[in-house]
Amino acid sequence: MNQLNFDLGSAPGIKPKRPVFDHNFKWDVSIPRLKMLVDKYIKWCDGRKVVTNQSNRQEYEDDIISCLNEYNEDGYHLAKHLEEKTYVDANVDLVDMLGDIAQIKRNIKTESTKEWVKDHNMRLPENIVGCRVTFKIGFIDKKEGIINGMRPETYEVVIKTDDNKHISYNNEYIIPFENVTII
Repeated sequence: MNQLNFDLGSAPGIKPKRPVFDHNFKWDVSIPRLKMLVDKYIKWCDGRKVVTNQSNRQEYEDDIISCLNEYNEDGYHLAKHLEEKTYVDANVDLVDMLGDIAQIKRNIKTESTKEWVKDHNMRLPENIVGCRVTFKIGFIDKKEGIINGMRPETYEVVIKTDDNKHISYNNEYIIPFENVTII
C-alpha cells in the first residue's frame, strides 16, 4: 500500500481540525434564516406579540439552539423535544416551523466548513479523480472506492464504491478528504 502525502495548504505537519458541530458548537442566531426561525417561534409561542426584551428573546433562541443540537432533525421529533423542554403544547404549526431546522443546519454547516477551508487555505490535490482510495465513514474504518468527483469548497471528495451492502445514492459517498488514503 503506497500512501501519498499532499500539501494541505497549511503549515507543514499541521492538519487543521475540521469544524465539529456538536453541543459545544456556537450557533450564531444572527444568521438571517435562523433569526427568522426564532422570530416565528416567538410569534407561535406568544401569538402576535413580539418580544423586545433581550432576556426573553434569549430564552427563545436557546430553545431553537437546543433543537439545532438534536440528532433527529425531523419537525415532529423537534416539536416533541420542545414540548418536553418548555412544556408547550406542540401542534402542526410548530412541527411545520421546525421542519426547516434540517436545511438551516445543513446550510450553516456548509458555510462554516467553506469558511474553515478558506481560512486555512485548504486545497485538494490536482488529478485525484480516478484514484483508488480507502476511506473512513462512521464506524467503518476501511472502505474502498474510486474518487469520482471533488468538492474543493468544502475539502471533500465524492467516492464511488461497488458495495451493494449499504444504501447510498448511486453507491457514492461524500467524504472529507482528511479521511481518505490514496492506495
